[in-house]
Amino acid sequence: MKNILTLIFILISSSILFAQEAKLMLPIGQLSAINSAHFSPNGRRVVIASDDATVKIWDIKTGNVVHSLE
Repeated sequence: MKNILTLIFILISSSILFAQEAKLMLPIGQLSAINSAHFSPNGRRVVIASDDATVKIWDIKTGNVVHSLE
């Protein structure tokens, strides 16, 4: 739960930093604890690695998974 709240904070913060409307979005499909999250240089995508041995690339604007690695 702490990792999900951290991700929500990151998503909201990134929206503020890039002058976009802040939206609360939960990553659907990220079922286990998140180990790390990193934004792309342009701030449009975030890469999340989790305990379920997956890495997912999320589109910040749409909230959709762009690519998933297992």
